[in-house]
Amino acid sequence: KLPDKQVPYVTQLRRLKYLIAAEKAIEGSFLRDIGAAIYTSKRAEKEWTNLDSRAFKDEIARAKRKGLHLVNGGYRELLS
Repeated sequence: KLPDKQVPYVTQLRRLKYLIAAEKAIEGSFLRDIGAAIYTSKRAEKEWTNLDSRAFKDEIARAKRKGLHLVNGGYRELLS
């Protein structure tokens, strides 16, 4: 059974990011490469070398973790 409500666009984009991260992780990509796949290689390079903030690295690591969770059966939670 599908949910009664339509999923907000922002949530759809977030889940897409998670699945891209999971796919790249399964391929064996490093977090920096996953960041480049989700955004751009230019942004990943800039953010990765920013010593003042870990926000980008943390975001990519979280996307990878959540994406792998979805791939490994977590998607079932979305169906209930």
